[in-house]
Amino acid sequence: MMMITDIIILITLLYGGYHGYKKGLLSQLFVFMIFFILIYKGIDIFYLVSEILPKKVNGSNKEPFFIGYSIIISFFLIILTAFLTKKILEFFFIITWIQPIEKWLGGILGLIKYFFYLSICILLLKEVNEKINLIPYHFFQNSFEKEFQYIFSIYRKGPQFFFKKLEELYFQI
Repeated sequence: MMMITDIIILITLLYGGYHGYKKGLLSQLFVFMIFFILIYKGIDIFYLVSEILPKKVNGSNKEPFFIGYSIIISFFLIILTAFLTKKILEFFFIITWIQPIEKWLGGILGLIKYFFYLSICILLLKEVNEKINLIPYHFFQNSFEKEFQYIFSIYRKGPQFFFKKLEELYFQI
């Protein structure tokens, strides 16, 4: 029998899948691309802009507003780079007719993303509810809880099993 929380979780996951399908895989990954470029090459872009900016504006590199302008310009350059990369990939997807696959993968990614959001929210609500006791505990008992416990037990037992097998293979006396 489905509980109210199961219905809420199911509706939210279906909405996440639909939202991801409408946006597509590349749009779902756009923010990730920005953070990846920011972490991977953000410092290099900042140094490049901070070297070019004083030459074009006739100022010294030590002035404080040049650092602020360099950070802002670097951030916009990173967003522009991610946007152009996304548009180039979308163009190749249209040419090769991979657009339907990209939409379906976006739906799957949207579903997974909303699943993790819900998992984090439910976990935080459970932890807060243990301290405050605001919501009855049976509200958190749903049919997905058994699957969560099974996945986490596999996650805990997997590395132990792997290391035991490695020990048997390589450290036999």
